Amino acid sequence: MRHRGRDDKGNNGHWRPTIEWCDLCQNDLDIIIQLEQEPEELMVLLDKLQMMQYKSNFLSKHNSSSHRSASADEIKEYVKQLNKEQKEYLNKMYAADFEMLGYDPIDMTA
Repeated sequence: MRHRGRDDKGNNGHWRPTIEWCDLCQNDLDIIIQLEQEPEELMVLLDKLQMMQYKSNFLSKHNSSSHRSASADEIKEYVKQLNKEQKEYLNKMYAADFEMLGYDPIDMTA
């Protein structure tokens, strides 16, 4: 796996682990939204902020990526294309993110 580098480690900034750009332990967060669960988790946030009257405004907007997200089945197909070393690399690179944000590591048997 190769990255077109933007930082001093040669990684594209978009793919950096969350813990490198957002110190979760140093911030007093009330809620963390997993964007792949949008709009369900967005509704939780709007309710918490007492902004449900604006939900149609949020649901009509595209996120910053402006592209459709891959489905769970599509992601499984992508993972099948990775070799063992690539899966190990990703699991190591994102280990802290997986743990802190509630994601499962990449299945090494897939």
